[in-house]
Amino acid sequence: MGSLLRRLGASITRLISSRELVGRDIHGNKYYRWPDTNLHGEPIEKRIIKTPDGRYDPILVPPEWVQWLKQTRGEPPSPEEILQMEAKRQAIRGRAAALDAAEAQRRFQEATLGQQAEQAGGPNQDRFVQQLTGRGYAAEDGAGVSQRRSSQSSSDPPPDGQRPQRPTDGGKDNFQADVWKPGG
Repeated sequence: MGSLLRRLGASITRLISSRELVGRDIHGNKYYRWPDTNLHGEPIEKRIIKTPDGRYDPILVPPEWVQWLKQTRGEPPSPEEILQMEAKRQAIRGRAAALDAAEAQRRFQEATLGQQAEQAGGPNQDRFVQQLTGRGYAAEDGAGVSQRRSSQSSSDPPPDGQRPQRPTDGGKDNFQADVWKPGG
């Protein structure tokens, strides 16, 4: 029994004394690492986080430190990198807040003035399709989606004169898909 307690005490002392503080974040979390061995006796590095209140909250751990804790990055983030990434996050939050305010203003104008979404600065579907056609994502005929929908109803079959003819020679170069109608 005494031997077991001595070994336990030695391992605790070794654990505490070999722990290295590698950094802190703006929330007061401290990050430690220490050498250890796995079950096969190979050396590995253990990494932990100590929070100020003792309760772990993943929202309060910056992404750079999460990467380090999960060992997807080898070295802990430098203080300069932490400040740089925090500035980027603040800039993104600011841009998102500005977009939210602009959208709220647009919706307010639409509701109070009774304007259509297009007049109030909302999404313009024809402009969107026009942008896509320039990049090869949509049909090149330039017709808007709403124009195509109004000119063609999905329940009405095309007239016989407009129906594509099936190739009679069976060649793959002349293949055109035909609409299958159940029971007909």
